[in-house]
Amino acid sequence: SEPYIKNFRTAIDVGCRVGEYTRYLQLDFEHTHAFDPRIWPNFRCNVDLRKVTHYRCALGDDVGEIQMYAGSHVASAGVEPRTAAVYTLDMFDLRDVDYIKIDVEGFEKKVLLGAARTIERWNPVIVIEQNHVVLEGNKRYSAKEYLESIGYRQVAVDSRGWDFVMVRD
Repeated sequence: SEPYIKNFRTAIDVGCRVGEYTRYLQLDFEHTHAFDPRIWPNFRCNVDLRKVTHYRCALGDDVGEIQMYAGSHVASAGVEPRTAAVYTLDMFDLRDVDYIKIDVEGFEKKVLLGAARTIERWNPVIVIEQNHVVLEGNKRYSAKEYLESIGYRQVAVDSRGWDFVMVRD
């Protein structure tokens, strides 16, 4: 996605897990905001906390709580559900957003809807994973199709066909 990025001020990593993607974002961007409702002890070992802010919450299209099953939103046998706080990205009023990565196992469109003002204001490059996990009422590429409906276009996709690089001119 790097060739499509015009500025390297602020990056957002939604679904940051242990910081494996955040680690690379921090090398290029002035600051990275990382969101994940789980606390991973190794996160702080993978990133420079002077350049990364971690938020222990999920992002979606409305404020509230959701049930999560490990890293998924779909109930799974043998996995105990836990409650996670949900906020919208727009609530954080982040500035100079040049890049957003979203990998949230089916919750992608909800994250985008809760980031509508941020996206409209900053026109960031967006990398969005659309794998086999689909929430009830959605279809597999609903987040990608939503981005296309607001003027984004696909400029690249990974070899699996899951990670789409989307830009708006």
